[in-house]
Amino acid sequence: ELRQPFRVTLELTRRCRFRCVHCFLAGSPAVSGDRELTTAEWCLIMEELSGLGTLMLTFTGGDLFLREDLPELLREARRLRFVTRIFTNGEGLTPAVVEMLRKFPPFSLDVSLYGASRASYRAVTGRGEVFPGVVRGIVRLRRAGFRTHIKFPVLRENAGDYPRVRAFCRRHGHTLLATTRITEQEDGGQEPCAHKIEGEALQGFLGEFGSVLKGAGRPPGDPVCYAGLSHFIVSPEGEMW
Repeated sequence: ELRQPFRVTLELTRRCRFRCVHCFLAGSPAVSGDRELTTAEWCLIMEELSGLGTLMLTFTGGDLFLREDLPELLREARRLRFVTRIFTNGEGLTPAVVEMLRKFPPFSLDVSLYGASRASYRAVTGRGEVFPGVVRGIVRLRRAGFRTHIKFPVLRENAGDYPRVRAFCRRHGHTLLATTRITEQEDGGQEPCAHKIEGEALQGFLGEFGSVLKGAGRPPGDPVCYAGLSHFIVSPEGEMW
């Protein structure tokens, strides 16, 4: 049995300027960050993970670019020779941030794209005005030479945008990771589930696009989740799960 933490996800913050209808974080994401681990605490955790044989770290949030110490954390991960990945909602991919990432290049960046229009972004994230900037940030990553994956959660609010998102990824050479799997909130709240596509809408979507969905073709007996086997998550407050 695998019982080695080869991959660990570090949730650096719960802070986020989006209000996504499907977010699994309970409560308001506009928290102060007062309970977040400090830079020194995160560096100590990375040191311990290195000793345990961890190979890959995924940095995520919330919006991890709201952490001013992100460059320092990426520098420490590089010093400890981790393979790194970054998960982002794309809002913070400014020219300055992309230039910073070039100094500490991750193995890959996963950017969540919530639609193909301002209207879809307004319906999903509450902030339609950010859509053009997110697209510019994704293009910026590609031009800088980063390996970029686009994550597209298929929801009632944006399912009709899928063909345009797919075309955008093909045009710019991004890998598209689409999923219809929407989970409940971390405290058991069911609010995100109300935004799933279900019934005939789901069957129609799967009939047309099912072969490209993330998780399609999973080998029989392959675990759906590797938590506790080869992977775990550290929360912004330092809890492990």
